[in-house]
Amino acid sequence: MARRLWWYGRRYRLLFAGAIASSVVLNFANLIRPWLVKELTDKILIGTSLKGKEHLLLEILAGMLGATLCKGLFTWFQGVALN
Repeated sequence: MARRLWWYGRRYRLLFAGAIASSVVLNFANLIRPWLVKELTDKILIGTSLKGKEHLLLEILAGMLGATLCKGLFTWFQGVALN
């Protein structure tokens, strides 16, 4: 079965490799967001005040935005590569 798949994918090996690489990146992007929510909860929301934590809040929110954009970009690329 793997030989057949490789035979078919030989012509499209760059797109095939790109689709597999984007699957790996998507898995990591899906793991980043829950970790950032944990950091948000543990380091910012559990404290008594937000004073002095604004920079950390902005870093976490920027990370969430970046992870979401990365996920969207690689989902689009995976759709293009596999169709």
